[in-house]
Amino acid sequence: MSVDSLTPLDSQASSALFVDEEEIEFENRETENVHVTHFIDSVGGLSREKFSTHPKLLTFTSTALKYVSQNAANSSHKDRYTAIGLKHNLCFKMVKCNSSLVKTTLFSYGFQQCSARNSKFNLLWTSSQLKAHTLRSLAHWQRVNHFPRSFEMTRKDRLYGNIARARQQFGDAFNFIPEFYVTPKELVKFAHVCDQRNDYKRAFIMKPVASSRGNGIFIASTPTDIPLKSEMIISKYISNPYLINGHKFDLRIYVLVTSFHPLTAYIYNEGLSRFASQLYSNSPVTFSQPLAHLTNYSLNKLSDKNERAEDEDSGHKWTLGALLRKLRSVGVDIRLLMTLLSVQGRIAAASRNLLMHSRCCFELFGFDVLIDSYLKPWLLEVNLSPSLTWFV
Repeated sequence: MSVDSLTPLDSQASSALFVDEEEIEFENRETENVHVTHFIDSVGGLSREKFSTHPKLLTFTSTALKYVSQNAANSSHKDRYTAIGLKHNLCFKMVKCNSSLVKTTLFSYGFQQCSARNSKFNLLWTSSQLKAHTLRSLAHWQRVNHFPRSFEMTRKDRLYGNIARARQQFGDAFNFIPEFYVTPKELVKFAHVCDQRNDYKRAFIMKPVASSRGNGIFIASTPTDIPLKSEMIISKYISNPYLINGHKFDLRIYVLVTSFHPLTAYIYNEGLSRFASQLYSNSPVTFSQPLAHLTNYSLNKLSDKNERAEDEDSGHKWTLGALLRKLRSVGVDIRLLMTLLSVQGRIAAASRNLLMHSRCCFELFGFDVLIDSYLKPWLLEVNLSPSLTWFV
């Protein structure tokens, strides 16, 4: 993703990799889509020629990716980027993941990939939470792609509980999650509420608290449909989603957090819009048809009705920009919608007291948001290590 595609949620925001010791300033060249001044620090005890109170940054731009696989005719352009990592012996390692996009981006800047056992890395990229001893051992020139205790947002039961407590304290500013219960501890309470409301015919959606990619999700209409021992979130099913061409959709919005104290975050402007592959109906007889109600691409891509996108506004996976243009064309107030979506930043603010502050950490989250027929956004979940591949 390029620098120009990031919108800061905070005036102090900064999307960059920090390393250490020697500060080098790179020329600002608008012709190559580089619109910021770049700084880099290197490992190794080199003395600094000048003192700067500004952060020491290496800002990645998609321009470098253009030259990764091209021939020697463009070697001078390619070398401009690869020389950065090679000169300062920058290296990264990956643990429990193999993101081709991250690897290619780092290779384009001359980073070398090191062994998973190597402790002298500049960047550690992993798909899982890090152990406490790993975080404690980090030097100030090292970076990892997860904050400690970020499961307070990415586990559904913790996320919903944190937001519910914030709503009790701060009111309707945090009214953007559906009514919910956590099983098995709140199953009796859920049944009692249904009985009081005579509400057994209303649909609820069931989600395992620690699953992803649509695994284990189903729609229930009575407490008897709910597993007794499984840890699950029961949330009110939003039965009036805003539809496009008769299909239900949700928004996958990528949010990069570089600090929780103070809260510093970016929204990536071109997120995704994911569509259910079957036409939507709120009739109870369709609750057993997940491809009409669930928008997870990992499920819908297997459907024979799924349409692979040829353009950004076709098929069952659109860019966020294409979706916003579509909503504008039918009279939706895009400014209102974007203002409402910005409430996501408050989730991070509510959680920051639970997360240990460290300059060594940054994290990319995938926020899944549903828009109802009244254009109210509902936060469905926050994803740990969201997919960076368009068709995954």
